[in-house]
Amino acid sequence: MQGFFQRGLLVLFALLALMGQLGLASAQDVDFLDPEQAFVLSVANHSPHEIDIHFEIAPEYYMYQERFQFELSAPGATLGEPEYPPAVVVYDPTFEKNMAVYREQVTIRLPIAFDGQAAGVQLLPLELAITSQGCADAGLCYAPITETVPL
Repeated sequence: MQGFFQRGLLVLFALLALMGQLGLASAQDVDFLDPEQAFVLSVANHSPHEIDIHFEIAPEYYMYQERFQFELSAPGATLGEPEYPPAVVVYDPTFEKNMAVYREQVTIRLPIAFDGQAAGVQLLPLELAITSQGCADAGLCYAPITETVPL
């Protein structure tokens, strides 16, 4: 009886080891998109004083609302508070807290205010630095990425 039990344990350990190897192989075989493909950025003027920042988000990827940052390089111009659309709140084990996230796409409206001196002057070139961060459902979180776009 003891020999039967030992052989059973050996078979069980062999099966567990095989399952572990298969699990590791499948996790390593995941092809993650480059961040520029997972989160495709476009920027458009909504009005003379508002910019729309749009991200197309690949399936099985998402972006964090609170990880967006914007910086404008223009004397006499300041950014207002970004206007975010509603997001889905999920618990994120990476940050160990509830986080607002976007899937599929997101458009953020960004107001720009010009001081009195710059109001009548065309400020060219304007550059907007956009920082964002997103993750893949399969477990990869990208480092924050900053893209600079001319306006």
